[in-house]
Amino acid sequence: MGGINSNTNTESASNEQLDLKSEKKNNTTRSRNRPGSDGKIALTTCGFSLNIEDWNDVHDTDIEIRDDDPTWDGSTWNCHRKVVAESGREHCIFHQNAPEVDGIEGKQKARIAEHVSEDAIEFPADVDPSQVFLDLVNGKSDSDGWTGNTQELPDEIWQVDEEKTNSADEYKRRRKQFIGSVLGDIDLTYESLNADDMYPIDLRCARLGRINWENARVSHDLSMQGSRVDTASLTDMDMSGDVSLNNADVSGDVSLNNADVDGDISLNNADVDGGISLNNANVDGGISLNNANVDGDVWLLKTNVDGDVSVKYAGLDRLVSLNNADVSGDVSLKDADVEKYVSLKDADVDGTVSLMRANVDEYVSLNNADLGRYVSLLRANINGRVSLMRANVNGTVSLERADVDGTVSLERADVDGTVSLERADVYENFSRETVSLDHADVDENLLLVDADVDGDISLEDVGVENMSRS
Repeated sequence: MGGINSNTNTESASNEQLDLKSEKKNNTTRSRNRPGSDGKIALTTCGFSLNIEDWNDVHDTDIEIRDDDPTWDGSTWNCHRKVVAESGREHCIFHQNAPEVDGIEGKQKARIAEHVSEDAIEFPADVDPSQVFLDLVNGKSDSDGWTGNTQELPDEIWQVDEEKTNSADEYKRRRKQFIGSVLGDIDLTYESLNADDMYPIDLRCARLGRINWENARVSHDLSMQGSRVDTASLTDMDMSGDVSLNNADVSGDVSLNNADVDGDISLNNADVDGGISLNNANVDGGISLNNANVDGDVWLLKTNVDGDVSVKYAGLDRLVSLNNADVSGDVSLKDADVEKYVSLKDADVDGTVSLMRANVDEYVSLNNADLGRYVSLLRANINGRVSLMRANVNGTVSLERADVDGTVSLERADVDGTVSLERADVYENFSRETVSLDHADVDENLLLVDADVDGDISLEDVGVENMSRS
């Protein structure tokens, strides 16, 4: 993990303070808080802190800190939101259920683990927490937009301690930081999150309920790394940044159907008890589920991806479908475990398709797919058929050393390179023709050296440059 630059830009300190004054909320007297003798409310700073190294150790995660983020002191993040002094609370409203995290190793680990299981914060009954979250992200300086009677809501909910920040840059970052917070449901359907800066919405290591941002317009990166989330519905969302649920623990589904995302979508090392769906989504970056564990289906039907789709080393309890998807990069399921099937029917992939060393309990289908480079099932274990019927492959198709308990079909496929089944083991108990390349067109070689095929190899009307059986 890279070091953290805690020395923020301090040039033109007086000008920075002027900027801060325009950002912070004025601590004027309100009827619900008793003012001090100077007419201002006495405030203290939230005592919550989170050490990311300890968090990673306890939760077996690998959350990293950006070197250019001035809000971290080494590996520790300290909350700088304010608390009304006479309230008797040590933490701000977003950390009020979180035990104080001190520097004692054993106690700190235990408290971090306890914090994750806490319930959501309790706002006054007449206050909409989703609106509070929205206003904080958008940088609003007063409660005019809140619903209901907000007289019981503490003034300090808006405020970050400007005396503990070194610049307006850091202050703006902190306005959108909810690291380690304990929140409930956040419903921002059809809302716009568009502050006048590009700093991310930071929900790392938070405890969240149902995230419903359907049809929302978001102008920032969204990070929920290491968070516990009930469900995440981002359907039809217009996102001008990255979406990260790396190392997240999601007890339900994750949906980005019909979403437009200008950046990457990543769920690396995530545990998802439900399914993941990105049907008809447009993603300008890549999609990554490396090392993820997903109990439900993974759907990318008709998804347009400008980058790669990477599902390496993932454990998938059901199916993976990229039917009719359009991927400008590579598709990789290297070393993945899939308990149902993998399908790329009618998909258009400009890069490679790799299932090297993958374990698939049912079948693999690339029928009618248009594949820009090679297809590799090197050393893959497939407990059903492998089918590339009518596929167009602008490269090699390799099943070298693969173990296929079903048929292998490339009927009417058009392969610009070589088809190799060298040292493959193909077994099918119910079909006489175990391997079929009928009417296929192979521009280079057909390699069957040392292949163990339990059945017939059908090559009716195949067009091939060279064929080698031994």
